Amino acid sequence: MKSKKTVFRKLTTPFFALLVLAACSGGSENTVEKNASESVDKKIAKKHLTIGINQYPSTLHRAFWRMTADHYALSPLVRRPVIYDDNMQLVCRTCVTLPTLENGLAKMEQTPDGKPGMAVTFQIQPDARWGDGSPLVADDFKLRWEMGRNPKVGAKRPSDFAPIYQFDIVDDKTFVLHLDKVFFGYNYIKEMMPVPAHLERPIFEENPLEYRKNSLYVTEPLNPGLWHGPYLLEEITFGNQLVMTKNPYWNGTQPQFEKITLRAIENTSALEANLLSGTIDVVAGEAGGFQVDQGLSFEKRHGHKHQVVYTLGVLYEFMPVNHRNPVLADKRVRKALMYALDRQQLNQQIFGGKQPPAHGLAIRYNQKVSEQVTRYDYDKDRAIALLEAAGWSDIKNGIRHNAQGEPLRLNLNSISGNKTRELIQQALQAQLKDVGVDLRINNETARAFFGGTLVKRKFPGLAQMGMPNMGDMPYHNFLNSQSIGSSDNGFQGGNWGGFNNPEMNRLTDMYEREIDAEKRQILVEKINQLYTDELPHLPLYWRPRVDVLPLEMTGFRASGHFVVSTNWIEEWRWE
Repeated sequence: MKSKKTVFRKLTTPFFALLVLAACSGGSENTVEKNASESVDKKIAKKHLTIGINQYPSTLHRAFWRMTADHYALSPLVRRPVIYDDNMQLVCRTCVTLPTLENGLAKMEQTPDGKPGMAVTFQIQPDARWGDGSPLVADDFKLRWEMGRNPKVGAKRPSDFAPIYQFDIVDDKTFVLHLDKVFFGYNYIKEMMPVPAHLERPIFEENPLEYRKNSLYVTEPLNPGLWHGPYLLEEITFGNQLVMTKNPYWNGTQPQFEKITLRAIENTSALEANLLSGTIDVVAGEAGGFQVDQGLSFEKRHGHKHQVVYTLGVLYEFMPVNHRNPVLADKRVRKALMYALDRQQLNQQIFGGKQPPAHGLAIRYNQKVSEQVTRYDYDKDRAIALLEAAGWSDIKNGIRHNAQGEPLRLNLNSISGNKTRELIQQALQAQLKDVGVDLRINNETARAFFGGTLVKRKFPGLAQMGMPNMGDMPYHNFLNSQSIGSSDNGFQGGNWGGFNNPEMNRLTDMYEREIDAEKRQILVEKINQLYTDELPHLPLYWRPRVDVLPLEMTGFRASGHFVVSTNWIEEWRWE
């Protein structure tokens, strides 16, 4: 028996009035119903946009976002003070002026213990408000800072907040962050997003340990005071869809669409079927969507009716390694797996050459680094030699065994419903079997994978996922041992496989503190050289993003990096 979906819904006057009209129409019932239907269809064609997403968001609270789908689905509702625009330039969103050393809003200072630090001043837009009309104030940002530094909360990326040892409120619209180090990202604290203190502070202060489940984002998510973007949540069917309506207090560019619906359809074939039937208008490439082979096929068949937008080299597809697995803890095995994979063959046969193999961590556009890393082009003989050197030399029924008679068997965990990724997995499985490795595939829903399997390191061997091109990579969050999640820190941090390397710790610490661009480039080179030698992850390829839009839609921005397109959803128009 299917479980009943949890639904939050606000009744709207137009919908109620339509029901009353239909009930009172007597002999004209069919005519009224037909006219109302035609009126609604006409309105939807211009004012209501439905977006198909492949992954339902894992949370509604900005302190716990983990998936790209979370960012995509919730960016119409909340905004960072600062983001990278589609030209990879930092710009203000809810702040007035971007703080820099040049304009004096960022300054060098000494910390209380005499070490070099920084003071960074942010000014909030004077007319910025929450959806209930309450002003957006400095205390809203301070509450997020307090959550980030409190290990009981289990908020995302504590590394963003660890350097901020003091938060000063100058007035309601001005605050100063005091950093305990000189940090190149001083004016882009990625997770410094406001939380409405007038609603959430009492809940947080009452019991930080239970805050995550007691928050209004869980118990009362349609409260307009939780949101300050161009849209507010109107209706939620958990696991299925989010419905948004325009925020009357939004102070930016006014959106054209009165209503936005995000509908989760986890099977890519079903996404296409819904698009062709008109049930959805957009397929969001950033929240799953089509893979490049599906995009090419769809464009060939239906490009005269839809816009198909390709954004090249945006997503890094890779396999995190569980370093507690004794088999994978041996670097020779990790290297052997890489040499056994013919990624270029997959690129040509499946993706028409549009999905090139990756040779490092998010270095698609850094040619100098790309030339210096260890490359793992297909070499079956080298893969076999490494496996035998690691003790996997006894072959039984085509599978390698060690001296203790244990088979060389690995599990690969990822997300179900993505046909292209499943096709890739089957190809990887066949290629590894060719050198005597038994790869077992275990896929699950996106919520289960990102919400537990990945972050809690429940994948026993390998995982498979995509990560957006970050520009200035948060190497510390992915590769430093301080970012290993555990029950003690609420499974915070992006070092999912538990990689712990003293030299990588040293380099990523230095990278965090270096503000000189040329010196940072040298560190990027060293980090990627070590990354490709140690293989904390197994690189696969650079995945283009494919968005499918109506022919009538304009204003869409494909950033080409990790900032999702719904950060500019208010600019979308139906012409």
